[in-house]
Amino acid sequence: MLDGVPTELAEKFRSVAVVVDAAKWEQFASVVGPAAVAADPATIERIQAADEFTDDVDGVGAPIKGPSLIVVGRQDSIVGFRDALRLLDRFPRSTFAVLDVAGHLLVSERPGVLATLVGDWLDRMGSQAHD
Repeated sequence: MLDGVPTELAEKFRSVAVVVDAAKWEQFASVVGPAAVAADPATIERIQAADEFTDDVDGVGAPIKGPSLIVVGRQDSIVGFRDALRLLDRFPRSTFAVLDVAGHLLVSERPGVLATLVGDWLDRMGSQAHD
């Protein structure tokens, strides 16, 4: 399936994808491929070196009281799903979903489940306006 594909791009796909099939590859290649070619390696390296994201999710202000949605892939090798559990206290009205058979590409790996969850969140946002 990935014969003839530039090695670096194929390796990137394999490193983040849980579902590896032709359709997922085509979607990845059409979205990530052009961005990877256009990316400035020096800028990416500088951003990754800075890596100053806070670990203190409670230290950034008051909890978010509105409806929220947190969706993570159980097999995400980049953003571990367990770390996201710490967000639950910060978002007391959140739906929290850990999707199996989903990695960092959960949007393309589990589109139906994600669409249902987003639809539910939008419904909750709409009903909040009437509260």
